[in-house]
Amino acid sequence: MNLIQNLYEQKLTTYPRVDTTYLSEDIYPKVPGILEKLQFYKRFTDKLKGKKIRKSKKVFDDKKVTDHHAIIPTGVTPSGISAQHQKVYDMITKRFISVFYPDCKVSNSTVLGFVKEVKFKATGKQILEMGWREVYADTSPKEQAKEPQKEEQVMPVFVKGEKGPHTPDFQEKHTKPPSYYSEATLLRAMESAGKQVDDDELRDIMKENGIGRPSTRANIIETLFKRNYIARQKKRIIATQTGQHLISLIENDILKSAELTGQWEKKIRDIERGEYAVEKFKAELFDMVNELVHQVKHQKAEPKKIGCPKCSKGHMIRGRSAWGCSEWESGCKFTLPFKFKEITFSDKDMKSLIEEGESHYRFKRMVKKKEELSKVTLNKKLKLEW
Repeated sequence: MNLIQNLYEQKLTTYPRVDTTYLSEDIYPKVPGILEKLQFYKRFTDKLKGKKIRKSKKVFDDKKVTDHHAIIPTGVTPSGISAQHQKVYDMITKRFISVFYPDCKVSNSTVLGFVKEVKFKATGKQILEMGWREVYADTSPKEQAKEPQKEEQVMPVFVKGEKGPHTPDFQEKHTKPPSYYSEATLLRAMESAGKQVDDDELRDIMKENGIGRPSTRANIIETLFKRNYIARQKKRIIATQTGQHLISLIENDILKSAELTGQWEKKIRDIERGEYAVEKFKAELFDMVNELVHQVKHQKAEPKKIGCPKCSKGHMIRGRSAWGCSEWESGCKFTLPFKFKEITFSDKDMKSLIEEGESHYRFKRMVKKKEELSKVTLNKKLKLEW
């Protein structure tokens, strides 16, 4: 956000804090002039010279433009900007040029094969005409991965009825848990209130239900960093112990729901447009708060009793510095301290340690001067260890 803000202040790009991917129709007459001024991109803009710039609804649509249109270059030539600024400027300018190129034409193939009675199916494509992909043809493979094409399997040409030998290959693999968020992927997740949406068009529709606005999302994440609820681990964002404990203390799922926040954001936008009544929204909030307070007041004071792992007769009770067995007067001296190696356990961790033998969360620790995430376990001797 800082880089694009700098480019805007230098008049190299248009207003950056936008949540639309469309241009307003009044930009259309200005397009040839902007393209003409992009001297560093002459090898791409020359191919558009003398041709009528196509006016597609995928690009120009007043109904899908909110306060400001999508980010585009102004035509002012950059001078003396840093490498990082140049990368961002290049992304914006190439995207702007590419939307006026012809479509990329592909041949989609479905191949049905048989090995004896076993059927196999493969789908893929062949690129017939590069179209807009020409703009990205000289980009490095690493950078191409960030460009707006959806990667598919490229198929060779097949002839119906052809045969050939095939050696089967079996690979043993394991499913992986979802990857950690980076700041970039977290920002994208906020657009759709945490829902996994890969389709760009669907994500665009869901932006109405997103968390925050383009101008506030980065600040929301920054606030979580400042409050030590999350931390950076190279490119990954991880939850801190403070953040994990905060979530474990909030029992009602609705208060932790990104979707609920997204719904509120949409209703606030509807209020702005005069499509939703303020009083109705306030009444909904009052009802929800009343219901939550009622739940908290009437929930059982005592949580479900956790059995003692040593004597199996008593249950765990909270003391000043540790959980202990309720049968302590009868001789069971088992205790589970609140703290271990500067880590403070939550009730959820205590339950997990006793019932599953390991902590609910992974915690940071130093191993050979390197930071690692590890779980704490309760060993056979009922002692805590990494």
